[in-house]
Amino acid sequence: MRMHDGCEPMEGGMRGRSWFMKHWRGGIAGLAVLVGACAPQTEVPVVTAPPRPDPAPPVAAPATPPDVVAIIKPSPPPASYRTLEEYRLALAQHILAANAASVASGDLDPLLRAIVVLRFNVDARGHMHSLATVRTPEREAEGFARASLTRAGPLPVPPAHVMKNGMLEVTETWLFNADGRFNLRTLGPRQRSGG
Repeated sequence: MRMHDGCEPMEGGMRGRSWFMKHWRGGIAGLAVLVGACAPQTEVPVVTAPPRPDPAPPVAAPATPPDVVAIIKPSPPPASYRTLEEYRLALAQHILAANAASVASGDLDPLLRAIVVLRFNVDARGHMHSLATVRTPEREAEGFARASLTRAGPLPVPPAHVMKNGMLEVTETWLFNADGRFNLRTLGPRQRSGG
């Protein structure tokens, strides 16, 4: 007995039902393609978008934005300091007032984190010039001391009788606790004993 492959007659000379089932689907699919090719073609309408309006011309930006306000700190009013020491005390208090959140309260630590010494000039308008570092054990403390001095500007105006060529040279020392808070040597802060 032979195996039936669906293309040849089975025993008895008849084509089997499976051959018919296998091939009739392909014939119908082919017939559908032929009928579809002979059908009249209809045009699909093309929809186009309406024309876009011309973009608005660019608006020129205002010279100064209305929500930006320049803040200019005026120089402290000139005071009549009788001595250089009076001026140095007023200057130190001014620096601490401008950096109140970073000032060490109470006595300083027995072992300081850093001692930074800065030298700078102050002119007759209270502007700082020629800032130089004289001593620093670490860059972070030096940067903070410089920033605190810049934040304090403009500085109190020095008395005319202590200036030379319109400038007063000042040297100040920043004393830093371990927590990063500081005080200035001119104000004579006390230091806790190490015991």
